[in-house]
Amino acid sequence: LLVSNLFSADKKTGWEKDGLKGKVKEWVKSDYDIKSGEDAKEITEKSISRYDEKGNKIEAKRYDDKGTMDKISTSAYTYY
Repeated sequence: LLVSNLFSADKKTGWEKDGLKGKVKEWVKSDYDIKSGEDAKEITEKSISRYDEKGNKIEAKRYDDKGTMDKISTSAYTYY
């Protein structure tokens, strides 16, 4: 029973897992801190995700508030 559950796992694309619709190649998300009473806003984090033509996430990068990349992950898998 356990083995059958492993192979019947939900196979969502990276697009579906990230809540995207359509064939997205790259998705950029910026988080801002907006200060009350001021016109200034500061980026607190920026994330960039890339997908292949089948919707598999192949790369994800995250940058801190200074624009320095603090995390990167790439896919080491081959999708069929």
